[in-house]
Amino acid sequence: MDDQITKENELKQNQQKINQTIQDLKDLIDLPSNNPFIGEAKQHAKID
Repeated sequence: MDDQITKENELKQNQQKINQTIQDLKDLIDLPSNNPFIGEAKQHAKID
């Protein structure tokens, strides 16, 4: 039973890490486009 609990805790921790990574990426995407690097990156990526 302990193994099952450990695995469930590991899964929860991994999910939290994934959610944090997704949030970090969203924050990066939402950076102001007046940043020249972001503007240039968006041009190359053809993001509107």
